[in-house]
Amino acid sequence: MARIKLIVTGDMEKLALHKSLQRFFPDERDGQKVTWELPRKTQCATSYQLSPLQKDNSNLSKAMKPLAQAMIAEALFGKTGKPADLVVVIDDVELGNLGREDIIAKHFRAAVQHILK
Repeated sequence: MARIKLIVTGDMEKLALHKSLQRFFPDERDGQKVTWELPRKTQCATSYQLSPLQKDNSNLSKAMKPLAQAMIAEALFGKTGKPADLVVVIDDVELGNLGREDIIAKHFRAAVQHILK
C-alpha cells in the first residue's frame, strides 16, 4: 500500500483536502493501493509577515519549525512507525506574505535544515 500524508494548517484542509485531491489521482500505483490518510494539522507559519532571512538564520520563523518537524516526522517515522510514501506540506499564503513566496520557501528550507541537524 502506498500512503500519502498531507501536513496542513487549517481546519477545512484537514477535513476535506485529502478527499478532494484523491478524486483526481489514481487509486493504484505500481500494483499498490494508494491510501490518502487523514491530514496532520499544525500551526500556520505565514500568519505574520516574514522578513528576509539573515545569513546566520537568526531570524528564522519560530512557526516554521513545527511545520518542518511535522513533515520530517511523517517522512521518517509516520504516526504508526511506518513512514508515508509521499508527504505534502500545504500552508496557504496569508495576505501579509502575498508576493513574498520566495521568502516563505527560504524560511521553510532553513527550518528543515535546522531540524535535520
